Amino acid sequence: MGESDLRLSEAFPPGFKNNNTYHAKVHSFLSTLETEIDLESIEFKKIENESELEEIKKLHKEWFPVEYPDAFFREMYGGRYQTLLAVYRAKVLGQKKTETFILGSITYEILEIDNNVHQFSIKQLCNQDRGLYIVTFGVVNELRKKGLAGRLLDQVIQIAKERRNIKYIYLDVVTYNKTAINFYLKHGFRYIYCKENNYLLFSKWYHAGVYALFLNGGKKAWYSEDYIRCAKKCLRHLNVFSYCRGAYNFLCKKRMKNPSANYMAAKLG
Repeated sequence: MGESDLRLSEAFPPGFKNNNTYHAKVHSFLSTLETEIDLESIEFKKIENESELEEIKKLHKEWFPVEYPDAFFREMYGGRYQTLLAVYRAKVLGQKKTETFILGSITYEILEIDNNVHQFSIKQLCNQDRGLYIVTFGVVNELRKKGLAGRLLDQVIQIAKERRNIKYIYLDVVTYNKTAINFYLKHGFRYIYCKENNYLLFSKWYHAGVYALFLNGGKKAWYSEDYIRCAKKCLRHLNVFSYCRGAYNFLCKKRMKNPSANYMAAKLG
């Protein structure tokens, strides 16, 4: 068994062996299905009750190596954070009422512009521009790589686009989680910078990459590598030698007609 196979979630460090138990009720339900869930039947909604919040707690325990306090989850339910759920409604065998099963969730908050991410502009002060920060994002194992995560993320992207003062969506990803990084790059996110020693997980520090998707006219903050790339691009488009040679040839044609041009051509030669 490879190291990646020892984890239910790739958010946990490679080789971590204790992330191997499901806690949420949705897994028992999914194990009884004879056919896959039609993604078109999945709904997106906010948290509506305490029982859904309890299920979210269990899913976060499966998905993330960070132990979130109860206060964090309380802020999901009518507090500081906004949480969007991907749910499937169905009747369980032996029960009459329809139950709601959580298949994924994305929690975010709207923050002031971070100039480490977004290019500074005086306009952002006048327009009260903001960034949307994704705090947590996950889907159940049974629905991974089937398009659900993309649909859930698209819901939040649409929310951000409709609020014209939101200039970018951003998040932190631990550097060893290559699957998550590739997912965000595929959906248009760009690498911004590295947060060194950002996560302390099981007595070991790990770096995180900051990734952002710019929208509504948002622009990436400039770093040294951006200036270098810009300079190289300019040099490719500005061939100084070719320009000088063209000027020399032009002056040579004019030297018999214009003494001053003849003098300049002689100097260039």
